[in-house]
Amino acid sequence: MDQMVVWLNKQDLPKELQESTDNFGAIIPQVVVCGTLTRRAVESTWMTASNAHPERIGSELRAMVQAPPGYNIVGADVDSQELWIASVIGDSRHAAMHGCTPLGWMTLSGNKSEGTDMHSVTAKAVGISRDHAKVINYARIYGAGQNFAERLLKQFNPTMSETEARSKARKMFDMTKGKKFYYLTREYVHEFGDHPFTKWQAMELAKAHGKKVSEMFETSKWVGGTESAMFNRLEEIANSDRPTTPFLGTGIWCNTVIEDCCWFFKLPHKDGPSRNVGNPLAKDYLTKFSDNVLAGDTESAEQVLSIARKLSYWRNNRARIMDQMVVWLNKQDLPMELHESTDNFGAIIPQVVVCGTLTRRAVESTWMTASNAHPERIGSELRAMVQAPPGYNIVGADVDSQELWIASVIGDSRHAAMHGCTPLGWMTLSGNKTEGTDMHSVTAKAVGISRDHAKVINYARIYGAGQNFAERLLKQFNPTMSETEARSKARKMFDMTKGKKFYYLTREYVHEFGDHPFTKWQAMELAKAHGKKVSEMFETSKWVGGTESAMFNRLEEIANSDRPTTPFLEGRLSRALEPKSMSDDRFLPTKVNWVVQSGAADFLHLMLVCMRWIMGDNIRFCLSFHDEVRYLVKEKYRYKAALALHTTNLLTRSFCAHRLGLHDLPQSVAFFSSVEVDMVLRKESKQDCVTPSNPHGLKRGYGIDNGEAVDIYTAIEKAGGVSPRWYQFDDSDRDVKSNKKEARDVGNPPR
Repeated sequence: MDQMVVWLNKQDLPKELQESTDNFGAIIPQVVVCGTLTRRAVESTWMTASNAHPERIGSELRAMVQAPPGYNIVGADVDSQELWIASVIGDSRHAAMHGCTPLGWMTLSGNKSEGTDMHSVTAKAVGISRDHAKVINYARIYGAGQNFAERLLKQFNPTMSETEARSKARKMFDMTKGKKFYYLTREYVHEFGDHPFTKWQAMELAKAHGKKVSEMFETSKWVGGTESAMFNRLEEIANSDRPTTPFLGTGIWCNTVIEDCCWFFKLPHKDGPSRNVGNPLAKDYLTKFSDNVLAGDTESAEQVLSIARKLSYWRNNRARIMDQMVVWLNKQDLPMELHESTDNFGAIIPQVVVCGTLTRRAVESTWMTASNAHPERIGSELRAMVQAPPGYNIVGADVDSQELWIASVIGDSRHAAMHGCTPLGWMTLSGNKTEGTDMHSVTAKAVGISRDHAKVINYARIYGAGQNFAERLLKQFNPTMSETEARSKARKMFDMTKGKKFYYLTREYVHEFGDHPFTKWQAMELAKAHGKKVSEMFETSKWVGGTESAMFNRLEEIANSDRPTTPFLEGRLSRALEPKSMSDDRFLPTKVNWVVQSGAADFLHLMLVCMRWIMGDNIRFCLSFHDEVRYLVKEKYRYKAALALHTTNLLTRSFCAHRLGLHDLPQSVAFFSSVEVDMVLRKESKQDCVTPSNPHGLKRGYGIDNGEAVDIYTAIEKAGGVSPRWYQFDDSDRDVKSNKKEARDVGNPPR
């Protein structure tokens, strides 16, 4: 269903088709031309399409592609293509004559009906079906070994014993591939004779003379099989200094000059050097083209890359967006002021898993992962396409540095019970991006990386990522960085931020060994020398000397407690991860991450309850995006809703601070930097959302003006916040028509 179809206009068709009432179009092939090591093309639908089968729904797919009237589709299958290639390679080296090897003869002259073709001969000799022999034959030609053949035989016939499968596989390989023998080099032939040695004999002889097999013997050869000549030639090509195909083209060699014109380099995979990159146009590499780390050498290549960048977001999200559940409302279900409108009004039913993660975060595949509008992403204006009906506004805000503040205030509360008493706490409250004193700028400057990269690594570290992960990220950000440099920068960053881990002796051992810190290695050696476990001689380890040490010590203390709970609403960790269920620290990073992110879930729940308490039925919750909330409110109450959000932030942060034993709140975090009052669901009210699929933006394309970013002072002024009863509403404006007394009680907080 995700195929890209281009329907042609009448004027683009041949004249003989322009009078037809049918529609004509073409499917744009989504093919990776050299998608494998073997330079084969890769495509996920048509190249893997099944042939029509009476018991397979949809297997007639290929037959649904038709030629227009007056045209035909012409094609052919190459008979036994790869089998012929393999056999003729063997023939060419053996006697330079077609069919001079058993495999070559069977390929050219063998007949299925007479039982003389390759698969029938193998099946008859080993005692299996021809279909099974065919599968194993091709697997062997492609490099599969005897063990693989044994597994296939067991898979084809589960009742076959392992001994029988091994016997049949050995018989098949002896007959086809032959046996491998080693031949002495010239200098040893006179001493030991010019005869073949088995692999075991070659190893024993080399061992007896203190040599390697490769020093005494030439390259091994297959002997006595129908395919021996073919395998000898294939291995000879594969083991040459510069393997090339016998026909046209060249193999791919990293850091090697090909035919004095081309250089191939291994692209670094984000998950480490052991992984191979499948597609250089994949999502992870598109930014490298924007940064000119990767580039094409022609205008057409640059255009391909530009199109790939633009299509990336839409290709990945189109199906989810098109599958949204929309409910269109009838006229009688709308407010009176909308009855005369000619527009249609509806709502998208949220497909949200409320507690979809370990941290109790909500999970939803489209809106919670929606991209912000980007000038090079088709479809990235998605959020701005959700509009409030006439007479209503969408009001919302982003919680400024929510999880960073939660982590820092947890550390502050345990260190000295004062806001900003730790380096991390001070940077969170008073750090300034423009002055370079915020957390990310400080880290970037100290380590020598960009602020954006430092920001990614900082959050990853707070969520429990270790030094190895930071090394991989640094290599991913800058592929030219050496492993040594990446390791050095990561170590420097962790020493400066997280600090170093030290162990402290329990009281009973302090008198004997002194009250000083021990490194992990020293603690293990001391415990080992006394026949104890580290946990028996030492208290819980602590981080020391880093800007975030106090925070990590407190987070790990919570994570390792008997019943880990969030510090705000005392939400419990899954019992499967509680210490009584886990005897080691394998999941400590996960539990540390849980403390912060589950604390953020508490923060959201407190905000939702507080907004309901203040606004009552005069506001409708739309959606939350982790640290962002959006509400639908009548236009005349938009500024009251904005002030209510500012007040909610104040009350929620005050509650969280009070639960941690802090009885004040710095003004820098008391209120939102701004509350967005808008007509659409875009992230920033001043953003016009110009994208390739929305080239005119919201202003010119839809007539939607910019919204407002309302700070606390503007909200107080416009909402009548100087009045002690600013939060009260008229009963006539309530959406709920019954049970008005209960609604008034909810909407009016006690003075």
